[in-house]
Amino acid sequence: MMKWTTAAVMIVVVLAVGTSAFAQYTTTVNVEVPGLSLARYMGMGSVGVAAADDAGALLYNPAALAGLPWQAAGSYELGGELDYWAVHLAGSNPGSRVGLGVSYHSVSEEGNADWWLAGFGAPLGSAGWQWGASVMDSELFNETIFTVGVLGNLPMGPGAPMRIGLTVEDVTDEYGIGPFVNVGIACPLDVGPGRKLLLAADYLDATDKNESMLNVGLEYDTSGSWIWRAGWYDTDMFTAGFGYNEGSWRADLSWQEYNYPGVDDAIAATVYWPLK
Repeated sequence: MMKWTTAAVMIVVVLAVGTSAFAQYTTTVNVEVPGLSLARYMGMGSVGVAAADDAGALLYNPAALAGLPWQAAGSYELGGELDYWAVHLAGSNPGSRVGLGVSYHSVSEEGNADWWLAGFGAPLGSAGWQWGASVMDSELFNETIFTVGVLGNLPMGPGAPMRIGLTVEDVTDEYGIGPFVNVGIACPLDVGPGRKLLLAADYLDATDKNESMLNVGLEYDTSGSWIWRAGWYDTDMFTAGFGYNEGSWRADLSWQEYNYPGVDDAIAATVYWPLK
């Protein structure tokens, strides 16, 4: 996903599932394979190394789990290639800055594989910095993959801080072509009373061990219940989505274009529940 930060670790996912589009490695589970993501980030061009600030942190940067309120999320691929679904649980106890997360993923098509992912995040030294690590075990790869991540929150005036993130996936180089370095940036902007705009970008495989990729996205949070998203995945595939807040829960729906021959576009939904 992106560039710039400091040192730490997260996870490489090489989803070789059947078609040539699936045969490439995919950092943070969702880059080359339709549907393998929470719908929020999928609609934003699959950015998340710095932007992830909910249960999706487990997929994108475990450092963001630090201080996260407890929440559960469920994702389901409504349209695409894989018949994919996943459940996620993440958060930290009141008064604690150490966050934990676990998720379970299932793919019924193009590989018929399940895998689990677990991680933690914690403060790192000076205020505003966090680090985390995650581990993935997959029937598809028969490997255990380790990832480390770092996240920095940089004050930029009265609004929310700019976030910069870095992850190192497949730290132990189980696939023989890593580890993979991903860097990201997320800039929140106040654009009116109660309205916020998030601009984010990720640069994946920054050292070009396999194939570098640039993803960019935006999220517009209105003063009401609606959130709108759009992005560009690998700079040439369009993504879009929206979210709806109703009281304490949120539902997201996203669409992701795929320009690969024989690969259908992906449509995914995610529902979040806060756990108090």
